[in-house]
Amino acid sequence: MTFKEWFATSMVASWLRVFVAVIIAMFIADGADIFAVDVNDLRAWLAAAFASALPLVLRFVNPDDTQFGYGSAADDRFDVFEDDE
Repeated sequence: MTFKEWFATSMVASWLRVFVAVIIAMFIADGADIFAVDVNDLRAWLAAAFASALPLVLRFVNPDDTQFGYGSAADDRFDVFEDDE
């Protein structure tokens, strides 16, 4: 599995995409300067990290979800460095 395939199908990559989108949206909405990041911003970003994991947890516990569901057959999501060619 190549990195591109892993990034398109992995649960971790899905969380990372949502997390980055939430952080960018929070950063733009707050109007914060990149050099003026303080502890309050970091606390908000930590809360965003937990909030962005909730949809993935819901997909994981759903047995009808064929990609991330609890009974899904895809167990090689973390084998980034193996080449199946």
